[in-house]
Amino acid sequence: MSDADKPTFIPMNRINGISNRRRMPIIGKIRLGVKVSGPSGFYPKETPHFVVPEEVAKVFGAQPKELEVMFVSNDPTVNCPQALRWYGESAGLQCIGNNQVARRLNQDTWKTESRSCPCEKLESGECGPRANLIFMIPKVSSGGLFQIDSSSINSMEKINSYFDFLALTLGRIAMIPLKLRRVPVTRRREGRPTTHYPLELRYEGSADETTRHQQETETVLRKIKMLEIQEPIEINPVLDPGAHVVMEEELEEDPSPIPAESVGELGSETHNPAIPPMSTPETAAAKAPEATPPPAGPPISLAQTNYLLRLTKDLPLTEDEVRVKVRALTQREASGLIKKLLAEDFSFFTPSPNAPPATPVNTGSAADTMTDPQFKKIMGLVLSMGIPEPHVKTLTAGYTKRQASTLIDQLVSGDFSAFQEMKEEELPILTTSGTVPGEAEPEF
Repeated sequence: MSDADKPTFIPMNRINGISNRRRMPIIGKIRLGVKVSGPSGFYPKETPHFVVPEEVAKVFGAQPKELEVMFVSNDPTVNCPQALRWYGESAGLQCIGNNQVARRLNQDTWKTESRSCPCEKLESGECGPRANLIFMIPKVSSGGLFQIDSSSINSMEKINSYFDFLALTLGRIAMIPLKLRRVPVTRRREGRPTTHYPLELRYEGSADETTRHQQETETVLRKIKMLEIQEPIEINPVLDPGAHVVMEEELEEDPSPIPAESVGELGSETHNPAIPPMSTPETAAAKAPEATPPPAGPPISLAQTNYLLRLTKDLPLTEDEVRVKVRALTQREASGLIKKLLAEDFSFFTPSPNAPPATPVNTGSAADTMTDPQFKKIMGLVLSMGIPEPHVKTLTAGYTKRQASTLIDQLVSGDFSAFQEMKEEELPILTTSGTVPGEAEPEF
């Protein structure tokens, strides 16, 4: 038998197109905040550093603000997939979309169905943008990847822009040593500066290293061609079982879930470093406070602001107008204002002190009643705090769609103060006939 007639032996221990694929697993998650255990339950709080697992902490420290990373794929959509996501009240993903079309899980058939995107859940705040950044930390492990979840649009824009920059200057994204950082960004929210810590990528290679990376582009892309990355780990952030839990007393900063404020920026608004004398509640109620000098004492708390919004909901003022009028008050001034409102003295907001509240202004769609999906979203966000549904209904009674949307934004950003009970010493005491004039009264 000639060699041509001999049967060709083909090994059957590999499947072409499957056995030659390599999938990199996700071996850990890095978080951008902690879950704080307070008197009213749990609430999330953003941190200025990465919250890392033990193996990362051994290399970069317990609270690193910078990590040395690499991306194993040259596809930006694989390294940082981004989508509109809705979790509902379950731990898993219920719907995912791209602002054009979405795939939603049918609870009856347990199959995904296509539908248009966005829908009413994005408007109500139940759905929102979310990104999964997936990368390797060579100094920690070369056998797996780490994942960071973020709902920050600022972070998404920064990362997408830097991917384009790397592709333009180096010819690729994959296997380039980069620095991943938390960089503070301060913006004004309701007249006060708030600081967040979005993600930022940086390449710090020398000119020689840049030339070498450019020359190796073709070789690197050929080697990673068959590499695949595990699908992102999907978990409802409200129900994240791996979140790092801390007690309020363990926090180094203010335990309030409100984002940190930049005190220096507040002081920079005025050239006069002297602190003006504290005004009394009566003075504060007689005229609107000036915004230029820094407050002489702790600024009005969110619990006080929410209480004032409830007391003024029948006045011919929008919620924004009320916030503007009270945002520069100190806690002492706000306490005095609450007393006056409870005594039906509306002079702070209306020309006549005893004028009855007028019919609320029709503000269009913002005046519509809060929808059921909005209330369900609020309940889902406060689930981890253990707040009973009747309590939530009481606090949100009479909310408009706009108010509910604002509350949802606060909860998503980690601000749970709307559901924190006001302490007994924070409640103003009305003067009665038995009160001694000039007797000291509790303040906030």
